Amino acid sequence: MPARVPITFWHWAEFIAVILFFLVLDLGVFHRSPRIIKSKEALFWSAVWFVLAMLFAGGLAVWRGPAESLEFVTGYFIEFSLSMDNVVAIALIFTWFGLAAQYQHRVLVWGVLGALVMRGTMISLGAALIQSFRCHAFAPVVPSCSDTRS
Repeated sequence: MPARVPITFWHWAEFIAVILFFLVLDLGVFHRSPRIIKSKEALFWSAVWFVLAMLFAGGLAVWRGPAESLEFVTGYFIEFSLSMDNVVAIALIFTWFGLAAQYQHRVLVWGVLGALVMRGTMISLGAALIQSFRCHAFAPVVPSCSDTRS
């Protein structure tokens, strides 16, 4: 079994920088001007992102072990399957508002970015809220909280 590489702040910073790089590449280079994306091109880009995800899973297997790699792949396929209902909802919304096909990619990307920012904000606020009330709510079952009760 490979030695586990500990995850540090710099790993997260690098991961976020790579994601931002790919987003800038996608919006600023590949889809700079609005145009209609055909099925063949969409399938190609889906394959590219899938291969990148599986390369990441391979890297996890090497640096963090096969169990974490399997967790990533499982999460990837769960998210992929759950996103299928979003495809239908997004198609209905775009049709309802009459959004021209050449603008759909850009609107979708900004929508996803907004959702990611909102999700990150809510997770951070929720974690801070749980942490601030942890000893009040869980004092009977968390030993480190028993001496902070008054």
